[in-house]
Amino acid sequence: TGGVEPVRWAKVASLIRDRIVEICDCEGQQVAKGDVLARLDDREVKAQLQELKAREGFLQREMSRVSELIARGTATTQAFESASMDLQQVQALILVQTEKINDYTITAPLDGVVLRRDGQIGEIAEAGQILFRVGVPLPLQVVAEVNEEDIPRVALAQTVLFRTDAFPDRRLDGKVREITPIGDVAAKTYRIKV
Repeated sequence: TGGVEPVRWAKVASLIRDRIVEICDCEGQQVAKGDVLARLDDREVKAQLQELKAREGFLQREMSRVSELIARGTATTQAFESASMDLQQVQALILVQTEKINDYTITAPLDGVVLRRDGQIGEIAEAGQILFRVGVPLPLQVVAEVNEEDIPRVALAQTVLFRTDAFPDRRLDGKVREITPIGDVAAKTYRIKV
């Protein structure tokens, strides 16, 4: 028993938990790698970034002021180093915050078709929740579970005949492309890809 799926596809999940504010109506449509599929509510993190940038501006002016005071001989190098360290720390926080903001935009990981879309505007996307499945529709493969008693009779490149209710009078065949090296201990099965 198995399921049909594309050979090349990916599950696209949210990295963070937040509200969906934009989601493409693109199920069944072609997308390119990097195309925006959804956006999460990033107002709070953008406000935090603006605050960090304001602090950066203040610290840059502070560095200039301390540099002028050192030139006049009225400030110590310790004051300059302290101001410099504060500025570098804020600049590092800006880089981190910018990366965080990128996580609020969910993009296509590869060129292909949006095979499935889950989620609606206004819903909360949980971290790790799969919102899209994107893949190349052809070629297809069957991922099947084979009982551990039957797995010794299965070999790579072996011809496999399929039976499906969708095509009762049609012969469907394929070749074993992959056999998992270790089985599922609980189900006592091995996974093969045909």
